[in-house]
Amino acid sequence: MKTVQDATKPPSGPLTGRRIVVPESRELDLFAAMLEAQGASTLRCPMVAILDLEDKAPALAWLGRLAGGGFDDLILLTGEGLRRLVAIASDAGIETAVIAALGRVTTIVRGPKPVRALREIGLAPGKLAEPPTTEGVIAALAGENLAGRRIGVQLYPGNPNELLLDFLRGKGAVPDAVLPYRYASDAEAGRVRQVIEESCRCEQARGGAARRHGAHPHRRGRPGGRRRGRGDGRQGRDHAGQQFPHEAPGQGDRCSAEWRCKIPKLSLVGSLTRFRAMKTESPNSCVR
Repeated sequence: MKTVQDATKPPSGPLTGRRIVVPESRELDLFAAMLEAQGASTLRCPMVAILDLEDKAPALAWLGRLAGGGFDDLILLTGEGLRRLVAIASDAGIETAVIAALGRVTTIVRGPKPVRALREIGLAPGKLAEPPTTEGVIAALAGENLAGRRIGVQLYPGNPNELLLDFLRGKGAVPDAVLPYRYASDAEAGRVRQVIEESCRCEQARGGAARRHGAHPHRRGRPGGRRRGRGDGRQGRDHAGQQFPHEAPGQGDRCSAEWRCKIPKLSLVGSLTRFRAMKTESPNSCVR
């Protein structure tokens, strides 16, 4: 039986004492929680935001064609895209008609996320792309007679996917593409700088303590931080195989621009490499 003290005690594990930057957006809380469950402390730093369309008129017109029976098939490339389309339909008062139309067409999905989004509205996919890529979608449709078929294509930002659209046209189909959301760099640009600076300060503190004890912060078990056969100006490697200089440029614990760029990368790469190895060695890990 757990006591109150046990319940409030921070988790410990293979990543205890490690601080890891999590530059994720959609699954930020999930990834951070998995790392924290292994004892790590996390710095949450979403790098990309998913936003509603500034102009929803083209997507709404596309939904009108879908609800009116204008498509025979529908290709869903992302779960987020379907959710955004349903939300736009809901705002316009045509959600019921759109979901009914989704149930009538054959849906071809790329990966598990569109499958989950379909299940959220009580539907199942008609065809799964294997592998879950544009090439997988093309392979799934390569043997089909698509001549004259009207195929809706849900795109995602940054990829007009001419490869897929050209394939459909080449098979005689009539593709009709829609982009239901947009990406934007997070307005929290200052947060990114804060994370880098915080990582730098953390590494400086570790380096200062290690130097006071005559060891390099990235090297254990070697007095004075020296590697055999290495001069003071040479480089070594950390456990992840990343190069690092023996000493930061500049004096004391000052963090020059060059050194500042290296420090967070070393900590993050090293931590993730060890975390990946830990997952590989633990088949019962909760991470899949």
